[in-house]
Amino acid sequence: MGALGDAPWRLLVLDFITFVALGGGTVVIPLALVKHCQSNDDNCAAKAAQRLVQYGLAGSLPQLLAAPLVGRACDRLGPKIPLLAGGVGVVASLILAALWALYGWPFYALLLSAAANGLCGGTLGFLAASFAYAAASAKAPEEETYAPLAGAAEEEEAPEQRTGGFRGVAVALTLSICVSPAAGGAAAQHFGAFATLAGASGIAAVALLWTLFALPAVAPTKSEAKADVLRGLKVVAAPPTRFLALAWTLVATNNIGVGNIATQYLARDRSSTGVGLYISLLGAAAAVGTLVIEPLVRKIWTGDE
Repeated sequence: MGALGDAPWRLLVLDFITFVALGGGTVVIPLALVKHCQSNDDNCAAKAAQRLVQYGLAGSLPQLLAAPLVGRACDRLGPKIPLLAGGVGVVASLILAALWALYGWPFYALLLSAAANGLCGGTLGFLAASFAYAAASAKAPEEETYAPLAGAAEEEEAPEQRTGGFRGVAVALTLSICVSPAAGGAAAQHFGAFATLAGASGIAAVALLWTLFALPAVAPTKSEAKADVLRGLKVVAAPPTRFLALAWTLVATNNIGVGNIATQYLARDRSSTGVGLYISLLGAAAAVGTLVIEPLVRKIWTGDE
């Protein structure tokens, strides 16, 4: 099993900062939509829930369209370019959301903020580019400007190093979820939605600058193979990939509606800080699974020492 030390640390810093900005900013959206509803006003709550689903779809549908472009860009230009594009999308999305909160713009402005992030790859595109970067950086000497591809590493070592890189990305994501919702909820309660979203956009801007100046480029694969959509669908439909695809579909469905709606209803009886702490608790559970349970199960299953 790959060690976390195999993950490129600059990438992990980038992922952590970016997802802290996203988590701290996006937890404010359901809180802002529900703040005008009374605790016993079910009609207002239902309208807020409907808008949250629309907000989720506004970001998820563009992500679906951008996904093939993210993969092709990683192959042709290197993963750093999609990471830069994703960073631009996060900054633009949070700035638009902050202006929406400040000026009381119509709801479609919030939809545009979600679409801006989705068109630049969204969360899934950013994660895909992060995994591609981790794979391409396997066994890369730090002093080189362009890291050799994982395929150039020794066959017996490269897969383990790629696994370590993937685990590192997952750890950075889950640790950010432990911190950002609680921080975002507390900031929203004490400073308001605009200040929280503006602060999140500033953190995202720092992540974008980190990508631009601190993250080394890795060489593109320069693959000449054309994308075969039908072949890709057959791979997804075949076992065991179909079960992974089903799991991701359920997770995406939760992210689009159920998670935001649950947050919105929790906000009717709890403070913004309490809602943020609740979400961070879920992130802590995910972190335990990533850092403790998953390695233990893998060790028992494979018999690793």
